[in-house]
Amino acid sequence: MRAFEDGDLAGAARLHRRVLHLMAMYTLSDPGLGATKLAMKKLGVPISPTVRGPALPVPPESEEAIEVALEAAGLLQIHREV
Repeated sequence: MRAFEDGDLAGAARLHRRVLHLMAMYTLSDPGLGATKLAMKKLGVPISPTVRGPALPVPPESEEAIEVALEAAGLLQIHREV
């Protein structure tokens, strides 16, 4: 909001794109709580990624997508072998 209010539309758009990567994580578990908890754990927050029913745990194939979203948002650096 501050970037927008200061007239920095390019900066506001850049920050908005970062947030969109994080919001996309909500689609990786049902409900998005599991993905949120796993993302927090990957960022070093001492939290269990376990969720209680009826929420479902994050599917194993979504774990890498969460890391990619965090990396795209500039919150996590992943060192991948090429």
